[in-house]
Amino acid sequence: MRRAIELDESDSPLPSDHELWAAHDALGISLIMRKKYRDAVGILMKSRDLAERIGDDSLLASAEYNLACASSRAGKFKDAYVALKASIALDSTNKEKAKSDSDLEKAVERQEFKELLK
Repeated sequence: MRRAIELDESDSPLPSDHELWAAHDALGISLIMRKKYRDAVGILMKSRDLAERIGDDSLLASAEYNLACASSRAGKFKDAYVALKASIALDSTNKEKAKSDSDLEKAVERQEFKELLK
């Protein structure tokens, strides 16, 4: 509480939405690398929400793709499918990328993913 008051009274600007997006994205990727997949999902959902608020399709495509990877690793294949489909709709190059991404390896074996990645 004291820190919040100090920040409010200081001249230091709060981080921009772009800075917050970058921080969440990097943290989410770091959590995937450390095999903390469920934690990564939560952080990357925030990254996606920030990208939506910013209104930048390239950031949103990246956030959705990373969320798909974390969700797949966490065994949440339905969520991974929704995120990957959204990512591909925003950036068609993610379709080819997904075919060989080790984070999506188990997901792409599933029928719905095979159809999405045709």
